[in-house]
Amino acid sequence: MIKKTKIIFLVIILIIISSVLYFKNEENSKKTEKNNEEVITETFLETETEQKLLKYDLKTNTKKITIPFEEILSGGPRKDGIPALTNPDFLKIEEVKNLDDEILGILFKGEETKKFYPYNVLVWHEVINDEIDGEKILVTFCPLCGSAIVFSPKIENEFLEFGVSGLLWQSNLLMYDKKTESLWSQIEGKSVVGDFSKTRLEMLDSEVLSFAEVKEKYPETKILSSETGFLRNYSFYPYGNYDQNEDIYFPINNLDNSFPAKTLMYAGVYKEEPFAFVREDLIEKEFAEIILENGEKISAEASGGDIFFKTESGKNISGYTTFWFSWANHNEGVVWSNKK
Repeated sequence: MIKKTKIIFLVIILIIISSVLYFKNEENSKKTEKNNEEVITETFLETETEQKLLKYDLKTNTKKITIPFEEILSGGPRKDGIPALTNPDFLKIEEVKNLDDEILGILFKGEETKKFYPYNVLVWHEVINDEIDGEKILVTFCPLCGSAIVFSPKIENEFLEFGVSGLLWQSNLLMYDKKTESLWSQIEGKSVVGDFSKTRLEMLDSEVLSFAEVKEKYPETKILSSETGFLRNYSFYPYGNYDQNEDIYFPINNLDNSFPAKTLMYAGVYKEEPFAFVREDLIEKEFAEIILENGEKISAEASGGDIFFKTESGKNISGYTTFWFSWANHNEGVVWSNKK
């Protein structure tokens, strides 16, 4: 009887121990599952993306954005509806036909070679991925802002290729890079939506001259060919007299009436301080100086359409051309005019 009682007692003890171990394992298992869930959730949040621009055929990561999303507007054409050019053909000046002397364009000077990108071609393409003297460059033009800017497309030791998104921000071209389809504000040279958000492109010095000025001053210049492979009427300017009136087709946040909206400015940035000169006044006066808010003196020298910025120590500063309304909408800085 005693032996039987001992056996029953041992069985009960074993059951109790087994139960304790079972519930302990269950508790540990639940903790492990919870921890795994937290890790999975964290990883998901880190890699989560939104693609709110898919309706425009853009796979931009809209989770990373530095501007109000509702300010991004369609300009009409979809992605690549305005086709960017890549490594286009160029002609010698004597080979060029049907290009009027008064046509303006971007002149870029490489180490040895000069290239001219006339507006009558740029207006149909807006972005050109090109190379000059072994240096890759990104030539951009927004007809709505009159902004003609050349950048280095090098980001994180990689040269990116760019296209036209068909979207606008503050009436300005939003380019996209073909690696991440991030959107880049052309006037700011900065990514505003996407994986490259907040990243800046390095601006390179460029000038806006007429074809007549290029022929006279730089007869060795290579001229962008109108034989682009796209069916476009390069003798027709689709914006009419837009650059001669006060109309602004798309909304902007800040309209400064200090000058007529389409006044051409030649602008630059030094030590993160933007500045601008009224281009026509500077060409007329040929030389001017300004003092930035940080005390730095900037001199501007003009010889026809050629304009050069220098610091007091003689350092060259890159410049670009744009309409007044667009510059003032994006910048606060010193502005020079011969009439003020």
